[in-house]
Parts: sequence; C-alpha cells; structure tokens
Amino acid sequence: MIINKVFEKYFNDAILLESCKRFGIEKSAAKLIRANNNLIFDCGDKILRISHSEIRNFDDIKVEIHWLNFLRNKGLSIVKVINSNESIAIEKIGLEDHFSIVCFEKIMGSQIEASDWNELHFEKLGDFVGKLHKFGQQYTEQEELDYKHWNEIDEYGSFIYLSKANFKIHNKLVAEFNSYSKPKESYGLIHYDFHRGNYLMTGKEKKIVLFDFEMVCKSWYANDVAAVVYYAKHFATVREEENFETRFLNSFWKGYEKEYKIDNLEKEKIPKFLLYRDLLLLGFVSKLWGSKILDRGQVALKDRIEKSIAKRSSSLRL
Repeated sequence: MIINKVFEKYFNDAILLESCKRFGIEKSAAKLIRANNNLIFDCGDKILRISHSEIRNFDDIKVEIHWLNFLRNKGLSIVKVINSNESIAIEKIGLEDHFSIVCFEKIMGSQIEASDWNELHFEKLGDFVGKLHKFGQQYTEQEELDYKHWNEIDEYGSFIYLSKANFKIHNKLVAEFNSYSKPKESYGLIHYDFHRGNYLMTGKEKKIVLFDFEMVCKSWYANDVAAVVYYAKHFATVREEENFETRFLNSFWKGYEKEYKIDNLEKEKIPKFLLYRDLLLLGFVSKLWGSKILDRGQVALKDRIEKSIAKRSSSLRL
C-alpha cells in the first residue's frame, strides 16, 4: 500500500489512539485499508477517516458533512455519520496543522459485480444522480460554510503535475468552462466522484448506498454526470467497448429524467467534461504516486488515461 507522503510526515500512533478514543473505538480494532488522500480505518461496525489539513482542511469537511446529512435526511441512501463521544460530527486534533476525524457507520454491502454491470444498473445510477440534483435544488447554502467551486477544490492543484502538452489542453478547457453560464437549474452542489468504489449494493434488491463525499463542490450537473460516465467506462468488462459511453447514457438518462432534467445544451458539454476528468485523474495519480516505482496496475491505468486524453482531445480538436 502506497501511503501519502503527508501522512508519512505527520501521522503517528498517538494521533490514531486519540482519534479512536474520541469515537469510542479500541485502537486495536482499527485496521488501515486506504492511505491516499485520507487514512481510512476499518473498525468493525464503523469506518474511521483521518484527514490532514495539508490535503483537506476542516472547513471543507464541514461542507461535505452538512451536504451529506441533508441528502440523507431527504431519504437518499447515504452513509450515516456517527457523532463522537462529545456529540460532534467532526473532531479536530491540532491547530494550524491539524487532523480532522470523521466516523461513519460501516455499510454492510458488496461492490457491483460484472454480471450486474448492465443497462438496468445504468438506469439505477441515473435515478440516483437525478435525485442528487433534484434535492440539490432544495438545498439552502449556509452562510457560515465555505462552498468551493469546481476550480477551487484541492484536487485542482494536481494539474501542475501534467506534461506541458496536457497542461495546455487543460488551460483551453478551463478557459471555455469559465465562459459558461451558471443558472441555478444546472449548476449547484455535486458529488463529483460517483463511481463503483464509492458505493455499495445492499439487500436482495441491490440498493445503492453512496459514500465518500470529499470532492463535493459547486459545478454544472453535466460535469457530475460526466464523472459517473467516465468511471463507468473504467469497469474492466467494458474498457475496450468503442461506444460504451453512448450505451451507458442511453440507459442513464432514462433513470435520471424520472427525477430531474437538464437541457440538451448542457448535455452537449459532457464530452469536454470527460476530457477534463481524464486530465484531473492523471494529475492526481501523478501527484499521489510521485517518483515511486509503480506496480503493473498503476502503469496500466496511467497508460489508459494518456491514450484516452489523446483520443478525446483529437476528437474535440484541442
């Protein structure tokens, strides 16, 4: 497991012990399962997430948790936040350089299987995202919270790790995006990281339960849809399918438009948002992995993204 260099520098057993204490968890029960932007610990019936301010600050996490709880209260199947012993949703350790700790109820479910990666599931994804955007229209922003836009989130800083050629494409896209209007009907809070690694299927009906709202920001709903399409294409069984994105969207819109609708001009932006996501992901993994020796899967992922960038940018004449 490659651990983010920030945690190598700042994290230690004393921080883990204090984090566990605040949520009534035995330190011995905390098993590290992920270590990229956060340290994620499986604690039996709970999941403990520890973040550092150098990667994501306390105020950003406040937005995430408020938005998450709002959606859950609307009836969406969203992961449940567990308050600390002091009835606090986000515990903080340290002052300027600080850790933010959030505890979630562990979702008892399973990841989607290849046999279920089909039109029925794509429509189900559309239905869920449609609800996200529909409820987003009912959300009232809180004056005390700092809502970031798509080009203000921490991940935006990863673009500097791109090659000169790819950074040039990024700049062209951003210039165009900055010219887009932002009507309330098509621009608002989005999840922005909806993929099969961030939801589980529960029960016989295989109900989607969504988690990981860390990238929540304000952007176009079409950009949120593009993120779903983008990661759907990464499923191993469809990576080589030439027209998969079209097939996916044909079913996705059936579910989405039962709950919400965006106009065709917004939908036409999706190919450029897909290219932007390629660049965002390539920058992110380049930053995360740095100069370390990559395994075969990591090399394959970077190669796949770079080929996709070349193909998409050529198609869009960028």
